[in-house]
Amino acid sequence: KEIAAGEFPYWRNVPVGTYIVTLTVTDNEGATATDTVRVTIAPKPASPPDLVIAELTFEPAQPKPGDAVTITARVEHRGTVSVGQVSIVSLGLDEERKAQPVIKDLAPGASQTFRWDDARDPFYHWRAREGAHRIIACADSPNVIREADEKNNCAEVVITVAAPSQAKPKVASVSATRRE
Repeated sequence: KEIAAGEFPYWRNVPVGTYIVTLTVTDNEGATATDTVRVTIAPKPASPPDLVIAELTFEPAQPKPGDAVTITARVEHRGTVSVGQVSIVSLGLDEERKAQPVIKDLAPGASQTFRWDDARDPFYHWRAREGAHRIIACADSPNVIREADEKNNCAEVVITVAAPSQAKPKVASVSATRRE
């Protein structure tokens, strides 16, 4: 069965397998030459593990000073082979490392979610303070896992905590009754 023709023949999206390919060439005077080769199309090679912080969020969305803030990070494995070992996720808040939970051996396409919200543990807990605060979460922060992309392990968000309102109460109305 003919699969390609023309001056520059090609065959796209070839399924995995072994094929006998015959190429016939015809010149301008009609002379032809033929060659046959065996071609093996191998499966796409597996890519190394690739851990990514796919999501980094915090609640409440607009914290006030003193609010307990829950920080959540979801680590996703975008490679095609198992991680094969454990590593850690680091959480940094204003350049201070807060926590380092363990990432289990993630299968390709799997994810693991981490929450920092334990009020009993200062490394897994944060009370909002006035100002802008930078939160950085990094998967495999010690770089113990050889990954397809070592530059996509971290994500960051900035939480801005507004100062409490200093507005003075306004008088809505005044009423008086006459006493006799």
